[in-house]
Amino acid sequence: MKRLIHVIEDELDELQIAYINEDDEIEQLEIVRKFTGLLKEATDTDHIDRIAAGVNINNWVRGATQGT
Repeated sequence: MKRLIHVIEDELDELQIAYINEDDEIEQLEIVRKFTGLLKEATDTDHIDRIAAGVNINNWVRGATQGT
């Protein structure tokens, strides 16, 4: 069963904050890996390809890709 998009977006928000607050580069890479996995899950859920749109952990803004 697919998760709701707002639940995935909540996790993306949390990972972005964790990334900003993390000083260890290795931990940041792990957070980016998880973030990218969630972007893929979001695409599977609502068919909006955020990765192809250039979304990453540094420019993530909730709802910015809606309507594209």
